[in-house]
Amino acid sequence: MRWIVGLISLLPAAGLQAAPATQVAWTKETLALVEGGDPQRGKELAKTCASCHGETGVGLSPAFPNLAGQLATYLYRQLRDYKDGSRQNPIMQGLAAGLSDQDMADLAAFYSRQAPAEPAGKAGDFQAVLALIEHGDSKRILPPCRVCHGENGQGERIDTPRLAGQPQAYLEQTLRAYRDGSRHNDVYGRMREIAKQLSDEEIQRLAAYYANLAPTSRVSLAPRLPTTETTALALLDFQGQPRRLSEWRGKKIVLNFWSSGCQECLIELPQLGEIQKRYGDTGIQVVGVGLDDPQKLANVVRSLDLPYPILLSPPEQSAFLLRQWGDPSAAVPFTVLIEPDGRIAFRHIGRLEAEDLAELIAHPPASGLDNALAAY
Repeated sequence: MRWIVGLISLLPAAGLQAAPATQVAWTKETLALVEGGDPQRGKELAKTCASCHGETGVGLSPAFPNLAGQLATYLYRQLRDYKDGSRQNPIMQGLAAGLSDQDMADLAAFYSRQAPAEPAGKAGDFQAVLALIEHGDSKRILPPCRVCHGENGQGERIDTPRLAGQPQAYLEQTLRAYRDGSRHNDVYGRMREIAKQLSDEEIQRLAAYYANLAPTSRVSLAPRLPTTETTALALLDFQGQPRRLSEWRGKKIVLNFWSSGCQECLIELPQLGEIQKRYGDTGIQVVGVGLDDPQKLANVVRSLDLPYPILLSPPEQSAFLLRQWGDPSAAVPFTVLIEPDGRIAFRHIGRLEAEDLAELIAHPPASGLDNALAAY
């Protein structure tokens, strides 16, 4: 079974249709604020946090998370969630209430630049949970942990947290809080849907695994599934015919996720059409993935006369699909550049100008995000 089709067809729609779990929207302005955080100012602000989180963000109690080395975007969003009540903790809510958005960005900048905590380093048999981490469980509609949290538990942009080296007790209490709903600031309720299907033993073993995991190496390795199991794409087109990304194997693919109600998408789509017309004869293939009502999508395609294939994702399943392809915020437009041999060379959240996209096609980043990850 292919995860990209099997799981999205089974994921409960209710979880995706729930009210927003956070008030943070990852706009260009918000991302710029976090990326421009001042770590020196954050260091001064962090002095008030040291009694629980240590001077550099390594928690002084197993019940406290390690902030050192955590993703800045994740840290920023948690502080914002505490401030607006999306996440509850009396102490943290009280502290966050007095912070400005700039304060939060500065704190996030400081902690994210600190050396991560050393893993617990305790011996253990982790084979029992590696199946969940590596493969997930299709019978329970559980995706592999590594899909969102990274191959080494290092976390993924935008704000999927790093788990490697977190205290086991903290990880256990977090999973239980998701399971009983007392923590509910997970976007689209995904962690709640996952955690409520985990047994106490699985929670304990997962927490132990990640507590003992360094971000650059695994505790132990289970046999890996072929990459087609995690990133292959198979969806229907407007004619109801199944289409697979492997149809365009051997071409450089510009895979673009969009929706009819996204203004940035509507600006970007004609430019993608121009890319297809200009470079189609040179081995470039643009493939669109529409994420909302098929009729609305068809109207857009007709009005813009888009010269490339459009695949359709059921609206209630779109957020999961975006996350599978590396967009943890489920924001659109979202573009993935795939090399002819199937390697993912580049991923970008937000609108790309035609000139920038043409440059990326011609000269993808030498150290792209996903050079080792195959798309089919």
